Amino acid sequence: SDVSPVVQHIIDSPDLMLEPGDVAEEKIRDAGIWLFRDRIIAGSKKVYLGFLSSLWTASMLTWVRRPLGLIIPFFVEKKDGKIRLVWDCRIVNLLFRWAPHIDLGSLECLCNVDLSSGHSMWISQADVKNCFYQIRVPEWLIQYFCLDPVCMSEARELGGEHDYKGLSFDFGRLGEISPALCVLPMGWSWAFWIVQKLHEGICDQAGFDIDRRLVAGWVAPSLSL
Repeated sequence: SDVSPVVQHIIDSPDLMLEPGDVAEEKIRDAGIWLFRDRIIAGSKKVYLGFLSSLWTASMLTWVRRPLGLIIPFFVEKKDGKIRLVWDCRIVNLLFRWAPHIDLGSLECLCNVDLSSGHSMWISQADVKNCFYQIRVPEWLIQYFCLDPVCMSEARELGGEHDYKGLSFDFGRLGEISPALCVLPMGWSWAFWIVQKLHEGICDQAGFDIDRRLVAGWVAPSLSL
């Protein structure tokens, strides 16, 4: 794992992440949320199945017999004109506790760096493409990230043969099954925390100790080695 044992314990512990049932029910009742639905996907079964096929091909999708939560896809335009896939997880988020606070880097951090006269500081930047969708979630979380159900024959046409636990489908039975994300949904309240902790874990493994990182509100590290 690329995260610390403490972080891994939290991710693997439903009791530490989920609200108690009565608390979650009250939050959902008081919130009165109506999930947003993309009109193109919602208006065409063919388009919806094509969307699911794309998720399946990208290894982002699995199947759930008993869904515990519903998330709805929508799309926003990126700066480069491409489309970003985001999920309306507002109701599912109410089932979970608040994620712990995390300290992040910022431009303010660079202002606190003490650069001696005559010295230069070089800066580079990297971005992980489709970062959230490269991170597989623990099995227990998958039931909370379900999409609108499809009939068994449609699941079979998409390539589904077994659910997320590896249990084979009985295609002789009628009924529906829910497609579900097996990766981090962008829009889930804990997703960014998990990504940041993975990032920090990679820094640890690479030898960049915590006192060598630029973090907002922290003392800037010395540039001398």
